[in-house]
Amino acid sequence: MRHFLKYCCVFFSILLAMGIILEISARHVPNPVLAKRMLIEEHGAGMKTIIIGPSVAQEGVNPALLGDSVYNLAIDGQRPIFNILQFTTHYKKMTSLRNVIYVIYPEMYWEAVDNDRPYIRVQTMNHRLYMGLDVGGGLRTGSEVLSDAQTAISKCIKGYLSSRPTVYTDSLGFIHRHSLDIRGKELRHRVDAQSRQHPASEESRREFSRHADMLDSLASLCCSEDIKLYLVLPPVHRSLLTGIDSLQFALMDKLIHNMDERHDCVKAINYAGDSRFDNDNFFWDAVHLTNDSGAAALSSALRTDLGL
Repeated sequence: MRHFLKYCCVFFSILLAMGIILEISARHVPNPVLAKRMLIEEHGAGMKTIIIGPSVAQEGVNPALLGDSVYNLAIDGQRPIFNILQFTTHYKKMTSLRNVIYVIYPEMYWEAVDNDRPYIRVQTMNHRLYMGLDVGGGLRTGSEVLSDAQTAISKCIKGYLSSRPTVYTDSLGFIHRHSLDIRGKELRHRVDAQSRQHPASEESRREFSRHADMLDSLASLCCSEDIKLYLVLPPVHRSLLTGIDSLQFALMDKLIHNMDERHDCVKAINYAGDSRFDNDNFFWDAVHLTNDSGAAALSSALRTDLGL
């Protein structure tokens, strides 16, 4: 029995040591969330305009085309709660800030942040560890390994053994990986029906209401700090504006214009269905713009419409 317990102790000691090594290794691999945090820490005081939101903002708005002291702080897959917490946690470091461009993808406003889903749990962990957000989630979201060991291993393989970069952002936070040349002739449609929440379901309505309250609080904060908040619905491919997508965009349009009416510092802009973007060469897939022609078109429209 003593030999058995001894072997068990040795086995679990080795397992623990491997876990610690994996945790330390994973934390030293550059990642997009930490890259945006470093932008805030290094350039926050000089930021006059920031872009926040998920991938439609990260890859669709080129800060270099919007004037001086503009930074893209958007993060791929970032849920609304993290969009808003990122700003409310760090805005005091941005002492020159005058404009916030919040690019919203409506589908996410009906989706719950469910840490039982590995992808969401990893995102919660990333924002907790690398963006310094108070997002809760318990013990599992405080560790790379406990959050999702498989993802941690993949991250280390990519960071230490692969020649591929782990961060694609430039010095202003913009992504340059989805150009029209790389896309090719055909649109790369994204079909992700499983993640869609029908706006009529009880759970979806509850999540939408919760996110709407958070957006209202963000607007109130911006107004109190004399910061202009632009709520932007991005252009999407015409094929997406049907069924559930069409309803979500309509409801989101109603919400942001309601915010526009209620808050003096808020301006709502809806580019979904805008004829200026009725060009297949602007889109990487049905949701995302190409980083060259598409982002240039949206950035140009924003600079004109926002008067930047």
